[in-house]
Amino acid sequence: MKVSDNHVNVNPGLLAGCSSLNELTLLIYSDHTTQVIGNFLKDLHLCFDLKGVAERMKLPLAARAVQDPFTKAWLSAEYYKFGTYENFRTQVTQLLWNDQKQSSIRCKIFQDIFDRNGQETLAAHYLRYVNLATNLYPPLSEYDLLRALTAHYPYEVQKCMISANLKSNQEALTLLGKLQVMD
Repeated sequence: MKVSDNHVNVNPGLLAGCSSLNELTLLIYSDHTTQVIGNFLKDLHLCFDLKGVAERMKLPLAARAVQDPFTKAWLSAEYYKFGTYENFRTQVTQLLWNDQKQSSIRCKIFQDIFDRNGQETLAAHYLRYVNLATNLYPPLSEYDLLRALTAHYPYEVQKCMISANLKSNQEALTLLGKLQVMD
C-alpha cells in the first residue's frame, strides 16, 4: 500500500485471493459539502458486511471510496495514524460532522423553506431533511422533526399536514406524495 499525491493505492495483489472483493463496487464519497459522512459510513459498513470484507481490508477500501478532494487530502495526510478502520470512522466523523456542522443542520431544519420553483418534490424536500436529522447528536425526536419540517411548506400544505394529525415521518411522506400528485 502506498500513499502519495492525495491518493491511497491498494496493491492489487491484496485482492487477488478475494473473489468477492474483486466484485465489490465501492460507494463513492465525492462531496463533503453535500454528502453526509454518517450516511456514507453506514452504507459502506453495510456493504462491507454484505461482502464479508476482512477487517484488514476495510481501511484501504474506505480510502479508495473517498474521492472528495478535501477529505482525500486529509486522509492522505493522516492515513498511517489511523491504524484501524474504526479509528478512521471516528476521525472522519469528527472532521466532517462536528458540532458546528450539526448546528448548521439544526438551523436549516428549523428555518429552511420549501422552494416551489426548485427541483425537489414536496416529499423529496422532507426526506432530505429526515436524512440529515438521522445523524444529529443528540437526535431530534420524530415529533419535533415533523413539526419543524411542516413549517417549511406553504400555508396550504401546512394546513393539510396539521389537519391530518400526522404522527410519523412515513405518514408525512405519504401525504406529501398525494399532495404533489394533486398539484
